Amino acid sequence: MRFDLSQKLVLGFTMAIAIGAGITPALHWLGVPSWGAFFVVMLAGIGLGWIYAGQITANFRTLRACTERISRGDLLAEIDIEAGRRFPDETVDLARSIGGMLQKLRELVDHIQRAAEDVAQSSRDVATSSPRVNSTSHALGATMETVSSSAGQQQRDVEQIRARIHEIADSLRANADAARRASSLTSEASQRATAGVEVSRLSQAKMQSLFERIEQAGHRVESFEGKIHSVHRVTEMISSVVEKTHLLSLNASIEAARAGDAGRGFSVVAEEIRKLAESAGSSAEQIEDLIRELEEESKRIAQATLAMRDDVRGGRQDLEAIFVALEKVQGAVTEASNRAEDIFQKAGSQAADSERMVGDVERVAAVVGQNAKAMNEMRGGLGAQTRTMEQMVREAARLSDMSVQLGEVARRFRTR
Repeated sequence: MRFDLSQKLVLGFTMAIAIGAGITPALHWLGVPSWGAFFVVMLAGIGLGWIYAGQITANFRTLRACTERISRGDLLAEIDIEAGRRFPDETVDLARSIGGMLQKLRELVDHIQRAAEDVAQSSRDVATSSPRVNSTSHALGATMETVSSSAGQQQRDVEQIRARIHEIADSLRANADAARRASSLTSEASQRATAGVEVSRLSQAKMQSLFERIEQAGHRVESFEGKIHSVHRVTEMISSVVEKTHLLSLNASIEAARAGDAGRGFSVVAEEIRKLAESAGSSAEQIEDLIRELEEESKRIAQATLAMRDDVRGGRQDLEAIFVALEKVQGAVTEASNRAEDIFQKAGSQAADSERMVGDVERVAAVVGQNAKAMNEMRGGLGAQTRTMEQMVREAARLSDMSVQLGEVARRFRTR
């Protein structure tokens, strides 16, 4: 259970007052006068206060002894407060804080001692290696002279290479432009050839249809000629019928004349039949004349149709040959267009590669220039570095002395 110092003081005063108040009636009962009772109560309070104060100040005495050991450099001191284990107060908190501070101080002093030893050793190493560093610096200076001259020559060589690469890149760009124009022309020619093939294909289809119609017309002319022959036979039959009808009408007229008045009506009919036969015969003759003209005209048309069919066969063969030639032209132009496109792609790729090469050479030239500049700066700064190294050696010696002093101061403290 925790009691603060203020609470313990209040409790002590309260106990002293309570003891005084309890002893006074007992002393009066024993017959002790009032002044005697007062002295007894005072002595009891002083004794109790002395004992209680001793209990309270015991922790402070322990803390004072520990801090005195710390002030003498003894960091191994341990704080053990017996009085605060049952009823802890602020002194216990202070003891814990001092214990933590001691632990941190021990760690700090150990670290300082190790650091001082490391610094002293490093300073000795620096002092030992300084002659080698100086000789290395001189050798490095000579090497830097050689490297600087080589860097200058390298920079001049890179400049020449860059100029040549620029010339190659310009040539490749010109080739790429020419390939682009050639690819455009061949592509246009391929498109036109394709269009020509399509037009020829359509023309071939139309001519094929025309040829078929001409052949059909020839067949129809032949069929028409055959039908005209059939009509001619019909007209011959009509002429034969007309002649027979005319003969019948003559016979009927003769028989009607023999019959006299009884055959007069029959003779009128026979006369009409004769007139009709004559009219039919005249029409048959006209039809026969027309048929002869049609036969002659159909023969001429048939001959012209046969000649046209021969011409159509030759034209079909010529058209097929033209179409085959156009297809070959289209194939050749398409292949040329593909090759031109391939050449254009390769030329473009080469131009792009040349551009990247130019960029790479530019970067290499920049790096070489920077290296040459850095070499000159390093050559100029090598002397300053040598002087800095000498100054560093002197500072290392001073640091070694300071580390020795720091180690001596740190060894005054006991940590082990």
